[in-house]
Amino acid sequence: MRLNSVWKFPLSTDGVQTIMVPSQHSFLTVGLDGDGVRCIWMMVDAADPKRLPLEIVKVATGNGTVPHVGDYLGTINQDGYIWHYFTGPGHSASAKGSFHYLTKED
Repeated sequence: MRLNSVWKFPLSTDGVQTIMVPSQHSFLTVGLDGDGVRCIWMMVDAADPKRLPLEIVKVATGNGTVPHVGDYLGTINQDGYIWHYFTGPGHSASAKGSFHYLTKED
C-alpha cells in the first residue's frame, strides 16, 4: 500500500450519502473547496483499482438527537448553518488514536 495522492470527494446536501473510495485511504479533512462546495479530502493509493463504499452522515447543530453514527470527521460552517460530519455506523476513523485511518480488505 502506498498513499500517494490527495483526492477530493464532493459532499451532497443529503443527510446520508455513500461515496466510493479506494480501498487504501486515509482521511485528511472536511471543508469548503474554492467554489464553496462541501468536500472530504483523503490520501489514497491512486493505483488501487478497488473501490469501497464509505457512508458519510451529516448532522446539523440543534437538529435533535444525533443518529447512530461512526466517528466524527469535522465541522463545516456555511451560509449560517453548522454541519457536522461523521462516518456511518461500522466505519471507524480513529484507528490508533488519530483521525486518520486506513482500510483494507482482510
